[in-house]
Amino acid sequence: MDILYDWNIVKVEFVLKQGELYYVIKTIKFEYTGTDQVSKKYYTVPGEIDLLNPDPNNYIPRGQANKEDYINWIKESGISENYLKQIICHEIMIKNQK
Repeated sequence: MDILYDWNIVKVEFVLKQGELYYVIKTIKFEYTGTDQVSKKYYTVPGEIDLLNPDPNNYIPRGQANKEDYINWIKESGISENYLKQIICHEIMIKNQK
């Protein structure tokens, strides 16, 4: 199977002010989707992570964060991309057998 994977950032929740920082991201809701390039069947794993308090020296406010920043924070939170891929692969294999 040739599966193409993609992250989708569904919603970002933030607080207006935390200490001296503004627009502090607190929660990222996401979807990780895999699509079989042959059968076009897909499966999506939804998820949500809560972020720890940001380091003021490496802080990125909500308005300046991009998709790659969000994906990096998701991965740094302990979410295993490899595990998500295993779930997706398994579910697509089941769909392809039907």
